[in-house]
Amino acid sequence: MIFIFRDWIKLQATTGFQAFIIHYREDPDQQNLIDWIQEDWLQCCGIEGPKDWDKNNYFNCSSRDVGSREACGVPFSCCKRKPNEIIKNKQCGYDVRKPGYFADGWTNLSPAQSGEHNIFERGCWRAGEEWVEHNLVPLLVVLVG
Repeated sequence: MIFIFRDWIKLQATTGFQAFIIHYREDPDQQNLIDWIQEDWLQCCGIEGPKDWDKNNYFNCSSRDVGSREACGVPFSCCKRKPNEIIKNKQCGYDVRKPGYFADGWTNLSPAQSGEHNIFERGCWRAGEEWVEHNLVPLLVVLVG
């Protein structure tokens, strides 16, 4: 059944997630849901990747023209937790999509030289597909049983 409706499911999920991204700062419940999906459940960022956050007025790269501190960034829920991090840095996603910004801050190093980015690069659609692939049998047992 899932395989038959795969395209329809993708369209519905993508449309819904895109609306959540666009209205991220407008509805606290939707914001909490998307933060939970990105940070805790799927460890992902955006639908296809971090660039999807350009659809949000606060995180859009052109927002820097109007002085948004979050411009060209992503929500904190896109950030990878650092080992031994006790308190979550809610500003960890600031500037991360600006050219020249890497995990260790502003450098002239390439991503390969400076290590991994400090945000999830994988989009939530792909992460969701992988989650279903790994959990398909238990899901079917729950759905059928």
